[in-house]
Amino acid sequence: MGKDKKDIEIPKCVKVLKMSKKKYAKKNDFNIDSKKMGDKERKRKLKKLTLEYNEDIIKGLDKAVKILSEVTEESKKLNKIKAGVESVIVDPSTMDAVAELYKKHPENYPNMIFLPYMIISTITYYRQEDLTDEEKEFGKRIHNDDLIEFCEKILRKIIKQYKKHDLDERTAFHIATVIPSTKLLAGSRKWFRNLISTFRLMSETEVPDVKRIFKAILKLDGKKYIGKKLFYELFYQEFILTKLTNKKYSSTETQKEFYEKLIDMTLDYLNDLKVGKLKGILKQYIKARKKAEEFKTDGKRIIKFIDHATSNSPYQNIKAAVQELISDDKDNELYLS
Repeated sequence: MGKDKKDIEIPKCVKVLKMSKKKYAKKNDFNIDSKKMGDKERKRKLKKLTLEYNEDIIKGLDKAVKILSEVTEESKKLNKIKAGVESVIVDPSTMDAVAELYKKHPENYPNMIFLPYMIISTITYYRQEDLTDEEKEFGKRIHNDDLIEFCEKILRKIIKQYKKHDLDERTAFHIATVIPSTKLLAGSRKWFRNLISTFRLMSETEVPDVKRIFKAILKLDGKKYIGKKLFYELFYQEFILTKLTNKKYSSTETQKEFYEKLIDMTLDYLNDLKVGKLKGILKQYIKARKKAEEFKTDGKRIIKFIDHATSNSPYQNIKAAVQELISDDKDNELYLS
């Protein structure tokens, strides 16, 4: 399973991510501003400083994204690590240097397969309409095409595997960014949420073939990390917690169509379960909504289960489970609405 937030230790190499080259030089005794130093020596020292700085940056990135892939809970330390990674992603010159070093020795940085998801998330963030003027200007400086090209290099082998499992190039790239290994799915539920977010991104212009994508994901590592039954159960448990509306984004027609199809798939899946099993899933759903309510983050969810408690519902097992839950506790009706 994923690590608890209490386990987080920020390694020295990760702390480098938030350092400017000037601060790094001072911390590591690169006295390149000395008036006694000749131009040749200064040039040599500057070259050495740049190389060591960039090498420490890529080492820090490799370590940081590994931590971010494993930790399950938010914390101040985790946010510091995220901020460090993002500060590198949005710096074109540093990312160019990272790409060059990675190209020379990709085997030295095995955890970089977890970086593309953060890169795509950063690019997506700066595409939002409701940004401040400062953020919009900042977003213009990010070299999106170069970043995507770098992601493709990192994920080349994984994209190839997904294509072997019947995904087209575009779909294979998107799914590889979020699920480069099913080990993530066995370690933390947050990666199911990330997969749902990726589906939203993919469906901006076309409706993804979810069934085909699920099959490809499950074939990626075989049953090494997660079996089919658990995969579907965890995915749908996360999907039903999706909020009905998202203030940050307006939906395209293809996104609306996609969500309608995925809702139908979800209802079919849930209705195929035994009533007792389904009640257990809905109890977890209610528990999650109560927790969200405590933090004032609850809101209408994508499926209104109360609608399926009526005699007109074609989903008989869902109807039975919902009715029993309301009969057990009238307050449950609020969270199933």
